[in-house]
Amino acid sequence: TLSNLLPKENLVEVYDEHATRSNILRALERLLDRRNEQNKTAAACEIEKEGKEIKGHVVEDDTLLFSYGGHGKRTQFCTQTQTIHNGKIVSEPWLKYSDIINLLERKFKGGTALCFIDCCHSGGFGEAIVQKYSNNNNNNNNNNNN
Repeated sequence: TLSNLLPKENLVEVYDEHATRSNILRALERLLDRRNEQNKTAAACEIEKEGKEIKGHVVEDDTLLFSYGGHGKRTQFCTQTQTIHNGKIVSEPWLKYSDIINLLERKFKGGTALCFIDCCHSGGFGEAIVQKYSNNNNNNNNNNNN
């Protein structure tokens, strides 16, 4: 398993009743924030050591692996919808494909993101990516034409 191959600080696993929308997003965001902070520190050390500016704080050869196995719908993962917060059962929505795509776009700069999706309607994840970027390109083209 990956947990035997990777340092614990580079791996997040969320299973079963803990796999709620908020827990998955929070865990992934913490992992990406930790990575980004490590990259900033490494870049600062490199600048100090070499006395030269380097391109941003991005490690361009990083690879992120996001894997989901479970149930899915056309636009979302069927994550757990109930969690216990302060002793009370709290309901929350399923995790939308766009939630993961937006988080990765916001927090994972440089490198390659690989997403393995094993659920019904998993093709919807790829469609969500295509739709997002075709919408972005259309918006950019419209702005350039004005």
